[in-house]
Amino acid sequence: MKQKFIHFILTALLPLMAFSQPNLVDFKMYGTVYNTNKEPVAEWPVTIQDDNKAIWTLKTDKNGFYKQLVSVPEKPSTVFEITVIDPCSRTPIVQKMESKAGSDFRDFIICAINSGNPCRVYFKFSQIKGSQAIEFFAQPEIKGATYKWDFGDGEVGEGFQTTHKYAKEGNYVVVLHVESPTCVGDYKAEVKVETVVTNPPKPPKVNVEAHCCGTIQIQSAPSTTNTSSNTFKFTARGDYKIGEVTWDFGDGEKGTGIEVVHTYAKPGKYLVTATIAGEFCKVEIKNWLHVSDVVTPNPCPIDFNFKFSGLEAFFASNFTVKPDKFEWSFGDGTTSTDLNPSHKYAKEGEYKVILRAVFNGVECSIEKIIKVTTGVNPSACPFDFQFKSSGLEAQFQSTFKEKPEKFIWYFGDGGSSSDANPGHQYPKAGEYRVVLVAVFNGKECRVEKIIKISNGINPNPVNIEIVEVAPNPVIDDAIVVIKSDQKVQVTLVVADVNGVSMKKQLVDLEAGLNKVQVITKDLRPGTYLVYLYYNGAIIAKEKFQRL
Repeated sequence: MKQKFIHFILTALLPLMAFSQPNLVDFKMYGTVYNTNKEPVAEWPVTIQDDNKAIWTLKTDKNGFYKQLVSVPEKPSTVFEITVIDPCSRTPIVQKMESKAGSDFRDFIICAINSGNPCRVYFKFSQIKGSQAIEFFAQPEIKGATYKWDFGDGEVGEGFQTTHKYAKEGNYVVVLHVESPTCVGDYKAEVKVETVVTNPPKPPKVNVEAHCCGTIQIQSAPSTTNTSSNTFKFTARGDYKIGEVTWDFGDGEKGTGIEVVHTYAKPGKYLVTATIAGEFCKVEIKNWLHVSDVVTPNPCPIDFNFKFSGLEAFFASNFTVKPDKFEWSFGDGTTSTDLNPSHKYAKEGEYKVILRAVFNGVECSIEKIIKVTTGVNPSACPFDFQFKSSGLEAQFQSTFKEKPEKFIWYFGDGGSSSDANPGHQYPKAGEYRVVLVAVFNGKECRVEKIIKISNGINPNPVNIEIVEVAPNPVIDDAIVVIKSDQKVQVTLVVADVNGVSMKKQLVDLEAGLNKVQVITKDLRPGTYLVYLYYNGAIIAKEKFQRL
């Protein structure tokens, strides 16, 4: 069932994803690195980063020249930052450019002292609060290098990052010595160590946020003739006697009282803020509330697949339960009651195909967006590609059955290549949509795959947990309380004890506590499980009862 669910998601989303490919254009960045003697500096590192955090690392050639060609969206323009280290400065030189023209250049001038030696370093430092210890950070980190420190007080240390505690205040000359298989470098700077002054604790004040604790509970209000599924009951609690509670429901509406009821006009994500005041303290609590859309019916026991030949589409139904009756709607005003119909569209475009069926007197439907084109059928493209990855680097291999007129790779991070079997370095771990586009007899054909790049540290670098399902047992609707350490999108699935998916929804979590409304009044009484999916894996689950 899990494989079927994943297949359903990919089948529904991949046609849509094919339309998200931006109109890309080539943009060239180039320039020369000189020293203050007006000499070009060879083999000097240059780093380029765009506003999507993609990074290119390169070095100047023997003439001090650097060049980088990238593919970027035609609109809007992309902003790039080009960074060059100056051996005589504690801060690197940074220049910006925008991809409004087809190319742009930036020249850099750095210190002439030892600029021919590629082992150029500097360091940053900061005093630890409440201590006479200093933290030191070397820049940049050179592969295979050793870092040795002279702290200026007779003590020494090692490491790319280190901490040293001085016995007394004063100014100290600190020297960093770096050695690598290809270079040797030194950097010297004066460090000021200040005396630590410990102030006596301040006397407690009235109405401060210390020494008191409060919580808020959010529940779906019981359904009555006067409430909707977007009505919630908010309750404040504290470990002290509560005097006043003010509420900001996140939709522009306010409220007061320990327990209040509020109805949202439309679904969405709202930041709820409660200010709970007592006699001697006050605390402010914020929670994200995810208000669901219309009631989601039990999942239909149907699915369908389709394929194309030019403008003609062939549909195949998949009923797990025999329906009382069914009907197809092809999205262009025509319908059919055939079990596996074919339909010829009048023109290219996107169409919403709906398969409706009735089971035991209850209507159920499933819909998919399809793209109809007279171009080469993607499933019939005379080529494919394979890939393998090691860390953040991927190697691709094309397999053309016919020689294309031209082709190009899009790596999903803004990079591209016209090599037959390119290698590509990704800026960070994640999922990327790789597209290989080729032209045969004037017709464009493309093959795309979603690849997962891992840096080998943690394939799911998030910390997400389901705190509770409230109330439990559930009578009407449930609130799933989710704690996340970052802003991320997950898929929430409600399944029965046999693992059959009953409903699902995408949830955009914020860092902190999130309270997600789940419509459960349409579920039969019994035991259910809530799953959270991220990067195709279950990262959290919780059980609840429906009365």
